[in-house]
Amino acid sequence: MARNWNAESESWLTFFWDIQNFSYCWQKNDECIHTPSFKAGLTEGTTWKYALSPREGFSKDIRYSMFGKCTDGLRNMDVEIDLALLAEDDSILQTTPRERKTMGRDWVWASSAFANRDEVMKTKRNRYLSQDTLRIRCRVWKTDGKAATPATFYATTILRITTRYFHCDVQRFSTLESNYDEIYILSSECEDEKAILKVRMNREDKVTFSINFFCKQMKFLVFQSFVVDTNGRKIDCGKNEVLRDNFRDATCTVPFGKKYLMDNKHSYLKNDVLSLFLECSWCDGYFCCGTEKISYGSKRMDNDLCLLNFDEDRMDSAADLKKDLGFLFAEGLFTDVKICTYTRTFRAHKAILSARSPVFRAMFSTDMKEKTEKIVNIKDLDSDIIYKMLRYMYSNTLEGMHWEKVFKLYSAADKYQIMALKKKCSALLISSLCLNNVCDILGLADLHADEYLKSAVQDYAFKNEMDVFASNKWTEFMKNNVTLAAETMVLKWKRKTDKVMLKINSVR
Repeated sequence: MARNWNAESESWLTFFWDIQNFSYCWQKNDECIHTPSFKAGLTEGTTWKYALSPREGFSKDIRYSMFGKCTDGLRNMDVEIDLALLAEDDSILQTTPRERKTMGRDWVWASSAFANRDEVMKTKRNRYLSQDTLRIRCRVWKTDGKAATPATFYATTILRITTRYFHCDVQRFSTLESNYDEIYILSSECEDEKAILKVRMNREDKVTFSINFFCKQMKFLVFQSFVVDTNGRKIDCGKNEVLRDNFRDATCTVPFGKKYLMDNKHSYLKNDVLSLFLECSWCDGYFCCGTEKISYGSKRMDNDLCLLNFDEDRMDSAADLKKDLGFLFAEGLFTDVKICTYTRTFRAHKAILSARSPVFRAMFSTDMKEKTEKIVNIKDLDSDIIYKMLRYMYSNTLEGMHWEKVFKLYSAADKYQIMALKKKCSALLISSLCLNNVCDILGLADLHADEYLKSAVQDYAFKNEMDVFASNKWTEFMKNNVTLAAETMVLKWKRKTDKVMLKINSVR
């Protein structure tokens, strides 16, 4: 954005700093956002740096700091400093009086809380955070009366934001019991963006749901949730803004009780399904942070913005490619093969299927009937599972699914040797392990000779042995899977024996 240069001509140094996506700042207490250090002033050895604390102490106010350092022998020098928050058109929204400070070899100037966070973020957000950007100006005046060439600098900090949309159907809603979690798996194209959605009915008959992400880099989460009625309209269930230490508390409550939803099931519960739509946005660090030297004196001198910490991998991501390939599948454009189940026919592309699956590649590259007839009949898998498998092959994306769907999708991925999908399903099944499904997933892992999944399930069972091995499900599992159950119990006994022997040896 162009700046009003003439208005700043009286100051010796003028600094503009834009912080984009400011509402996603995760820093708290004494944590700060920093500009890079840059040189400005009387000598090459004079460097400056600015910092902003979005949540200062208990008041949660915004505080601004300036740091200076001189290595060229500069003695103390008095300067005057002021701060201002600017609107998008550079008009002043808030400013501080000039304050005199003394610069030395190493010095720091911290303003008092110069902005109220509630005003900036809530009551006056439209003024302070147009396009979610906080705009700061700092000016410095010399007080010794000596002539100096004015300089203007511009810094930009961009917080990196990821947004994902999830649709989740709560099946058999009428059977939802009080204080019992229904677990659904949410996933996108990135392995680090797996999440678990827990739906439960509390004692007040209200339906609540919480989301728990497994992205270690996530620092600040905005979680917006909606109920989708039978006409497709979204009903807002609230918005949560959660700092990294409190991600497990990202909980929303449906504004209607279970009884109300059941009484109005024609409006909310098509086929006994409650549909949820979730919008999740999070910050996982900085996209870029850089400075631009704008001008010395009255003439502007253009320079390219120097981007520091630039995440080239993010910019060069395959998101657009996935979207475009997904569009080809969704619209059925230029297809050359049909995938047929008992109830549905899907149009697809041999090249895409062959690239993702060696099984399909063999079908289309050898003299098999699928090559000549251009039809692949799949009668042993549900249409919904085939759709999810094909959609993943085009877009590398999985939408919100109950663990039972992931269970079936795992088998499909194994059958067609789509190893990336199989690996993702395995990770999702491990994330969703609970007392109700541990036996089923253990049997699945053994059936497909997946030692990694099998070991993870057994580890879960051992950690929760009092619940798992005393359950009716395990009793039934032992009757139908004698060898696997015996193998698991022997492993459990062996691990306990090893621990005992280790303790005995350590005492000796």
